[in-house]
Amino acid sequence: MPNRPGKPAPTPARWVECVTLFVIAPGVCAALFARSIPPFDSPRWLFPALWLWGIACLTLLLTDRSFDRRDLWRWSGLTWTALRPVLLRFLWIAPLLTAFVALAYPDRLFEFPRERLRIWVFVMIGYPIASVYAQEVIFRPFFAHRYRALFPATIPMLAANAFVFGWVHIVFLNPLAVVLTLPAGVLFLSTYLRTRSTATACVEHALYGCFTFTLGLGRFFYSGAVNPG
Repeated sequence: MPNRPGKPAPTPARWVECVTLFVIAPGVCAALFARSIPPFDSPRWLFPALWLWGIACLTLLLTDRSFDRRDLWRWSGLTWTALRPVLLRFLWIAPLLTAFVALAYPDRLFEFPRERLRIWVFVMIGYPIASVYAQEVIFRPFFAHRYRALFPATIPMLAANAFVFGWVHIVFLNPLAVVLTLPAGVLFLSTYLRTRSTATACVEHALYGCFTFTLGLGRFFYSGAVNPG
């Protein structure tokens, strides 16, 4: 069967690119960070690296004529109809996360707002701006569009996105960051595919990210958490 327009056939080069960018590169960065090899001897490299990656992916999307640029934001995704499933899902996942922290790390439950209120407020405002959009561009519109030929069905695409989104968190050098973000990859990409709105995916990502920091799991997800025990 001939390929339909906009649905290119998978190529070895595209497979190599995907594996290199989303599997090998994070693993190498994590290994260099663990060994404190310059310029990876300080966690300060993480945000610049994220934004350089995000800008590169954004540039490729903007120069790709087959990509609908409206997907990079799409205000219609911020309506109640679009956000309702996101909020309803959060209402049952949030208690599960809270119970997990209460059982596994009871001393850390809500320790961030309790002990460092001003910094917590700063993170609640700054995290969505400084981190979320760049991540969403990379892992939602870029990954879903550029590698759609590699994972043409929804379930394989969701599984692949969950894997790479979880795996990239290996740079924080702890397994919990990887495990907790695996299902997040499924949630955020499913929202993006449903709405074609990066804005909606950003809202969902920010919601879970801010809640994670608030619960006391933030030490597993910020650049200073090399040894989060």
